[in-house]
Formats: sequence, structure tokens, C-alpha cells
Amino acid sequence: MPHWLVLILALAPLAPACPAIPPVPGVVVRPFHPEGTYSGHWGVDLEAATGTPVRAVAAGVVTFAGPVAGRLSVTLHHGGGVRTSYSYLTVISVVGGQLVAAGAILGASGVDRGAEALHLSLRVGRAYLDPGRWLDCRLAPPAAAGHLAPALPPYASPVRRGILGGTFDPPHLAHLVAGEAAYRELGLDVVTFLPAGRPWQKAGLEVSSARHRWEMTRRAVGGAEYFAADDREVGRDGWSYTVDTLATFPDDEDLVLVLGADAAAGIPTWHSAAAVLDRVRLAVMDRPGVERQAVESAVGAVEWLHTPLLGISGTMLRARRRAGLSLRYLVPDAVIAYIEAAGLYAPG
Repeated sequence: MPHWLVLILALAPLAPACPAIPPVPGVVVRPFHPEGTYSGHWGVDLEAATGTPVRAVAAGVVTFAGPVAGRLSVTLHHGGGVRTSYSYLTVISVVGGQLVAAGAILGASGVDRGAEALHLSLRVGRAYLDPGRWLDCRLAPPAAAGHLAPALPPYASPVRRGILGGTFDPPHLAHLVAGEAAYRELGLDVVTFLPAGRPWQKAGLEVSSARHRWEMTRRAVGGAEYFAADDREVGRDGWSYTVDTLATFPDDEDLVLVLGADAAAGIPTWHSAAAVLDRVRLAVMDRPGVERQAVESAVGAVEWLHTPLLGISGTMLRARRRAGLSLRYLVPDAVIAYIEAAGLYAPG
């Protein structure tokens, strides 16, 4: 080799490796074009025959694996607030909470809006970026991600927290079933049960004291290490607004609001509803008398929990207690014991 060529090669900077592995071999057939109010569609479509293996672009943890608005999707968190989502799948090969290596098979591609393709989105914090530019190395790894490479050992992730709020007057088994489903299906680290201090939507209605509702909630979640009772609203003055409560959690936590379909359909009436939806994902439990279409018309696509249709409510339980009927198997035994000891919802 000529000496001048050796010198040039020695002085030339090494080109950085592309930070991501293509999830499928195909090219971009529908480019990044943010439009509409639902940012979950902000990504690119990559050509892929139906059934093509879909691979992780980088190492990470599965934060969601399941149906979204009737379509299968997988979301990975790669650390530092960087997430990729793979949508319109025909098969899912991973589960929530699973750690995957770069290039690991997540599932198989399907059909996106009439074309055989994979839909890929890239989110850094709350902002969606063009994953096509990232994949072909025209976009450096986002600053929020630090150094994002095909492998990220050791893996460190912010807390993935489910928030299940409510009046909890009293807390009952439907609350616990929703929390259990969210924990198992969404790969959460913890489900936080958060009784409202002064629920503004119950203004003018009879509500048990915050102290009683807090004690019942604390007893209801006992025995499950991934359930936690939180009193941050109970100890705060004034009306309780979800947007204010969400602001008290660290910015890097991945928050999932767990709620029933009836509550989800009413989110547009909440104080600062748009800010709430911008901060959290929604995991929704079916409730009697509420159609899924009504929920998705109100708030867009949500993550539906796989739970039985439970018609238990605080109103029904208080009425049963006042009528002298049993609450057993509808309310945790520890909560029943507290209700009886405190004389709540006394018969007569």
C-alpha cells in the first residue's frame, strides 16, 4: 500500500456506526408527516410483506405489547426517554416487562392502511421525531437519549407507573382487578392507588372524609408488593384536579392512567384535559353501559385491559351496606373490617 494512502487512512476520522438496526428490510413507503390530533400516528411506514419478522432497532424493555384500537402494537423504551413503537402487527412475540436485545424479533408485520407495511414511530420524551432519518443515519441519536447504540448495557429505565385514582368510597374489587390487569399487561413497575382529596366532580354530593377513604385504600392494596397507596391528594387543600397531581410526579416517569370506561369517556370535561392526555397513556377497563367507540371518540386510541365486565360501584356498595346487605367478595375483607369499625354507610 502506498505510504500516502496509509497516511490518509490514519488521519481520516472513523465514520460512526449507524445507531439503529432497521426493523424490517424494506424502504420507507409513507414518510413522516405529523397530522391530526392523535400523535400516536406520527411515524413512517416501512415496506414489509405480511409476516415479515419485525426486529428491535436497539436494546430496551417492552413497555407495551398488545392491541391498540384493534391493532397489535409493541412499544420499547431504550432508556433516557427514547421509545420506539411497532404497529399493525399480525403476531406479537414479546411480553410487557421483557428485556430485548438489538435485533430481537418482536413479532411479524401486517397491513397498514391497505398496504403491506410496518408502522414505526420514534418518541423522545413527549416529542415525536422522524424515525426514517434516524434509521438511515441522517439524524443523530437524540440528546435526551445520551448514547443510543445497538446495545445499551447496563439497562436503566425510569419508573413505569400506573396511576389508579378515584374517590374510593369504598375501594372495591373492580379497582383491584383493573390494577392487576394493568400491572400484568403493560409491564408496569408499580400501580399507585390515589384517593382524591376533594373530588371536584363530586361537589354537592355526600362523600366520606378523606381520612376514611385513605385508610380504606391503604388496607385494600395490602398484600400486593406492586400496589401502593398514595396520599398526596388527601393531604392537599382545595379541589383535586388530575392535571395538578400528575405534575407532582418526576418528568421522566412513564405514567399510565388506569380508569374505567365511564371515567375515560368523561375526560374531555376534566380541568386541563388536553394537558392530562399529553402527559399520560390511558389504560381502560370496560364498564357496563359504555361502548368502546364512545371512549375512543372522546380521547382517541387507548389500551384496553383484558378484564371481565364488572358492574361494581361505590354507589351500589354504599346502598347495599345501608340496606343491611353483605359486601363480602365485593370489597376486600380488610376494608369491610374498617367500614364496620368506623360505622361507615351505617344501615338505617
